[in-house]
Amino acid sequence: MNEWYTQWAHSPKQYDYAGTVVTSILNWARKDAGKIRQHHCAGFTKVYEVDRSEIVWTKAQRAAVCAIASEWVCRILTVACETGLRAGDLIRL
Repeated sequence: MNEWYTQWAHSPKQYDYAGTVVTSILNWARKDAGKIRQHHCAGFTKVYEVDRSEIVWTKAQRAAVCAIASEWVCRILTVACETGLRAGDLIRL
């Protein structure tokens, strides 16, 4: 399992995601299906850290956009800022 898992070591985000998937499957096999008694991935430690604080829009920035943009653009900007939805989810909304 470790050999398979470490093939994503070059990308901390992918590495953590692979570990999360493996842990979920093993948790299911242990708890729900009763196929195994225990596994060693239970204490999976994340290595990927993200700080997106620098991309948060300030009230002044939002006001500057809304001062020149049409109302519908301002509404979309408000929903995006207040919900944190991804672009694809905003489009669907």
